[in-house]
Amino acid sequence: MKLKDLKISTQLQAGIGVILLLVALLGATAWFRANSMWQETKGLYEHPFAVRLALGEIKANALTIHRDMRSLILADNEQELQEIKKDIDTCEARIPPQFQILYERYLGPRKDIDEARDAFAQWTSIRDETLRLLQNGNAAEAKKRVKPGGVGNEHAQALLAKLDTMSEFAAARATRFYEQASRHRDDSIHQLWLTLGIIFFC
Repeated sequence: MKLKDLKISTQLQAGIGVILLLVALLGATAWFRANSMWQETKGLYEHPFAVRLALGEIKANALTIHRDMRSLILADNEQELQEIKKDIDTCEARIPPQFQILYERYLGPRKDIDEARDAFAQWTSIRDETLRLLQNGNAAEAKKRVKPGGVGNEHAQALLAKLDTMSEFAAARATRFYEQASRHRDDSIHQLWLTLGIIFFC
């Protein structure tokens, strides 16, 4: 039986059915691509973006501590000394939660985080010793430890270098996410145009 031999109502129903099928195909394609792009966006936020935020928080607080350790040497009185120490303690307390985020979200080698956390712990011990020297009246030795070339300064720089290594990895991973999203966008546009073309010519 040829198509022209069918009743007009049957032909119309068949035509509408084909159109609805193609529209459903178009909708399914759009949904699949939108979901794929959402997953990529979610991955970008949950990994490179969150990691770089955590690294930025650690670095900002580490730099503040590094600055305050030098300020301790120049403190004019006990009150000023205690205020600076309080600021250091506040910054120290902000850092461990950020390391926890790194353990949960960082996609690079776990040893990168371990090394940075260990560097922070070692630097904390060194700062405690510097504070002890300062409180015992050995300001000259304490000052030597926080100056360039001093043990405290060197450990601070080592921590910052390890943070930069992780930041570079996260930036590279973010670039990869972007490139994948760009390719999927192009594929989505091509598929949508193809589907629209099929609908139009049918």
